[in-house]
Amino acid sequence: MKTTEYTEIKENAFNFEKMTMNKERILGTTKDYLAKQQTRPPFALVRKVIDTRAFLSQDSIIWLSHSTILGHIDNMTFIVDPMLSLRASPFSWIGPKRFEGSLTPIEELPNIDIIFITHNHYDHLDYKTIMALHEHVKYIYIPKGNALLLCKWGVQPSKIKEFSWFEEHKIDELTVCFCPTQHFSGRGLFDRDKTLWGSWVIKGSKHSVYVSGDSGYNQHFKIIGDTHGPFDIACIECGAYSDHWKEVHMRPEESVQAACDLGAKIMLPMHWAGFDLSTHAWDEPISQAVIKAKEMNMPLSTYMIGEVNNLEKSIVNTEWWIFH
Repeated sequence: MKTTEYTEIKENAFNFEKMTMNKERILGTTKDYLAKQQTRPPFALVRKVIDTRAFLSQDSIIWLSHSTILGHIDNMTFIVDPMLSLRASPFSWIGPKRFEGSLTPIEELPNIDIIFITHNHYDHLDYKTIMALHEHVKYIYIPKGNALLLCKWGVQPSKIKEFSWFEEHKIDELTVCFCPTQHFSGRGLFDRDKTLWGSWVIKGSKHSVYVSGDSGYNQHFKIIGDTHGPFDIACIECGAYSDHWKEVHMRPEESVQAACDLGAKIMLPMHWAGFDLSTHAWDEPISQAVIKAKEMNMPLSTYMIGEVNNLEKSIVNTEWWIFH
């Protein structure tokens, strides 16, 4: 697809809203940054060391902070948006720095079969992590337009499969589908929307998972839920939001509504506790999501970073982020 085709899909197929930064928004964003709250935790976050035996003994997922989800379904191990570096940036010396304590060492990961990428922003598609993993995985599933970049990095082309929206693929017992989101792509000044972006549906013989990537709130969640739901768990972004870019990132209350639209049995909030990417307090996303989830009777799973989430049973509601 060409850039114009992405734009046509985005504007016409779902009535998606496009983010525009006019003078008023730029001024408002500047004021917000000058009045920033505590956007980084004042203490080192606590995480669990991955229990590989427990993880591989059942259908399960593990949240590795921010938007990285490690999963094991039907004996296939996968990771979504593996970002296990210190900075979400093209540079090692500048750019958003990871919160202290939130980094899972790559050495802790089990053997991985599939890497899923939702879009090419630096906090989702990370060069160092891909370089550490690509030789040991079987497949890398990415949105249309990103294969060239991965090949430039040295990834074996035969491992790469590009997806368009609503394109499905079956691998062993897993059925995966790449779905739309209201967002955008780009890694530099001149490549905006030149590659596709989206979310992932991952279905096994017993359990199904949805991973949202980044998105503003819109009707696509209901469409995905009607088409592919219900889901045992929906991993939904709920951080890095602002009224000045509401089209591309949801507020926590919208994230909970998205989980309801998807027909999720449980919501796992993500896209927080990793990097300072907005002006709200670092723990506001989860605090607000907890409140809204109670109001809407949406079961919320607040597992610690690195903790094994058994898809067959429990919901964990430990408020680990307030302990230090």
